[in-house]
Parts: sequence; structure tokens; C-alpha cells
Amino acid sequence: MGPDLQKRKIDAIVGARLVDPAIGLDEVANLFIENGVISEIGGRRPKPELRVYDASGLFLSPGFHDLHVHLREPGFEYKEDILSGSKAAAAGGFTKIYCMPNTRPAQDSLETIRLVNSRACEAALTNVSPVAAITRAISGSELTDLASFKKEGIEMISDDGRSVDDDGIMLRAMEIAKELSLVISTHPENTKITAGGAINDGPVARQLNVKGIDREAENSVIRRDIELCRKSGARLHLGHVSTAEGMDYVRMAKREGIRVTCEVTPHHIILTEEDVLHLGANGKMSPPLRTEADRLALIDGILDGTVDAIATDHAPHADFEKRDLVSAPFGVIGMESAFPVCMKLVSDDLLDLKRLLELFTSGPRRVMGRAPAGLMVGMPAEFTIFDPSARVVIDPERFHSKSRNCPFAGMESFGKIHATCLSDTLIELN
Repeated sequence: MGPDLQKRKIDAIVGARLVDPAIGLDEVANLFIENGVISEIGGRRPKPELRVYDASGLFLSPGFHDLHVHLREPGFEYKEDILSGSKAAAAGGFTKIYCMPNTRPAQDSLETIRLVNSRACEAALTNVSPVAAITRAISGSELTDLASFKKEGIEMISDDGRSVDDDGIMLRAMEIAKELSLVISTHPENTKITAGGAINDGPVARQLNVKGIDREAENSVIRRDIELCRKSGARLHLGHVSTAEGMDYVRMAKREGIRVTCEVTPHHIILTEEDVLHLGANGKMSPPLRTEADRLALIDGILDGTVDAIATDHAPHADFEKRDLVSAPFGVIGMESAFPVCMKLVSDDLLDLKRLLELFTSGPRRVMGRAPAGLMVGMPAEFTIFDPSARVVIDPERFHSKSRNCPFAGMESFGKIHATCLSDTLIELN
């Protein structure tokens, strides 16, 4: 279990290097908070009676947002629950997370949505936004009451964990999503192709004598969903793009003015199918780890602006479930390791810190249609405080998540999260 998270009220943060790529801010200053919003940024010293956090030598950015996590509650609390997942989010620097609907029961009713919201309010460690199911029981056959979800404050809908196979149902979902100004997030996978597969179809699958997953399983659904997006005018967000072709499809769609965005995961931009040889079941996720050419294509997509966000696809599973590559469920955890893992691209000179921060801060906000600027007077006090130069060794045994299925155990990198701030509450890692 990770170090305790300490919560305390604050009125000012002093000495931090404020970095907000969305508005070109990069300066050392003091930041003051009143009534949950930024009241002042500058050099004024705080009065003695104010509650102050000294962030000298640290960076302060808008809070990190993760568009794609699985909290497992209700139904699979032995893997994760909303409290443990919220702790993991805060420890990873995330001030807002979007939790996917493949729970039991699924997040396909107001009752379940309200349960998730209630549990998140009790935890009060990060902002949790439930993602409502597109179809009942995530079956792909009957649309949920999307209008009622909108009234409840839902921002995103998805059947993540699987794709909506029926073109007509998916098109109708997109049409309604457009009417309601909902983002529709998809899990691009043709299950007729992936059935029985464990890892990417290639030399590693043949070496391990396991059935491979053809890349067309992902590519075909990305093509279809982009075409349906073109017809409907909806805001489509493609989850965990992992192939070079998929990145090209998104790039071309954006050039045509189609309202499509996409995310990539830390594991797909750092690891390849070769890593499955030593990771075993902790190298099994959906979509699978791909080739080095695919990994570099995703990084190219980051560099040229095709990629909008980095999302973890945090998918906890118990140790007993992750013992055998063939029978293990798909998925790995990622919230507590995401920032230092991605900092590896910065330390390897493949990416600069400014672009990385965009992918964690303003990028996800733009996907959701939110204002990207965070560090301005009058904006909500929602920050992440970190040290990009501090050396970090990824140790899942110190994670706050209930699960340990992390593919980065033992990895050395940089980027230590020190605290997050929500309104006037500082959540600090001891």
C-alpha cells in the first residue's frame, strides 16, 4: 500500500513554477485561492494568517485529467473500488477521471450512475465523472436513455470493453449524442476477429504459440466509426489507438474537418509486443501491445498534434487472474505510473515537457469541450504539483490501487507527484 494521502485546507501556494501550456504560462509565482477559485497570481507574500503550501522548487500545472479508467465498482470490488481508485488517481496527479461503464450492473441506469457519484463524493479525492453506457448491459442491442443521462450531468457515453457492432445502432447513438452534446467514446474492436486471441498477431505470438490478434480488428472499427461520425456530425473520441494505420485514419479525418479525437496509452507508447516475453500476463491488454513501428507512429501522432490526450485505460485485476497469458483477462493498471512512465519520452528527448503536459491537461479538456486554460485568475483551483526532475522507480507494491497488474514494475524514470489541489483542499503524498 502506498504512502498516506493527507488532506488539508490551503489559501495560497508559494514558490512554485507555474506551467500552463494552453496559455503560454511558465513563471515562478505565488498563487492565492478564495472560494475555490484562483484569486491572484503574482509575487505578493501571503499574510501570516493564511494557510500556505510551500512548493518551492516544484512545478504546478492545471490538474491532470484521465479520460479512460475502470474503477470496477459496482460488482468487481475485489479488483478496485471507487475509494481505492480515487486514491490511485490522486497519487498519480489526476484531479478528474472518467470511469467506464463495464461494471456489474453496468452504468446503464440512473441508479448506478448515482451510486458511482455518491461513492466518489464520499471519497472526495478526485473528481469522478461516470461514463454512461450506450446500450443496455453493454449488449450492443438496445440504446439506453441517453437524454436522462444528459440531465444527470453525464458528459460522455461509451460501451467500452467492447464495440457496438451494429452499424445502425451506433449511427443512431451518434445522432442522439450530437443532439445532446455528448461525447461518444469507442473501444475499436471487432470481436469476430479478436475471438480467442491473446496478443498481437506477429512473431511473438508465434514464438509463444498463442493465437494472435490481427490489427484489422482495431483498424476496421476505427474506419467504420469515423465514417459514422462523418454522417452524424457527432463528437467521436477513439479510445486507446494502437496501430499506425489507426493514427493515419484519425489524422486524415481531422484534415477533413470530421469531429474526431483520440487518445493513446502509456503502455502503447512505451512498450511493444516484444515486452510480452518478460511481462507475461501483465503484458496482455486490449488492444494488444503492437510493433516498434506502431509505437513510433503513435509518438509521431503526439508530435504532430493528431493525438489529443494520454489516457491510462487503468484496468485493475486481481493477482490470481493474471497468472497465465492465455486465460488472463485483458488490462493493466496505470494511473499511479502514468506520469513518470511518460516522462521517459521526455528524458529520451522524444518529447518535450510542454507537449506532455498538454496531453495530461488541456488536451483532455478540449476533447470534452471544456476551456483549456487552468492557471488564470477566476478559474477553479484544480492543480497538480510535481517535480519533473526527481528520480522515480515504479513499485506497484506501494500503489494505492487494490491491484498490482502493472507492466512497468521496476522501471526507472523521472517525475514525482507531490500533491493535487481541488478547490481549497490540498491532497498531499507523504
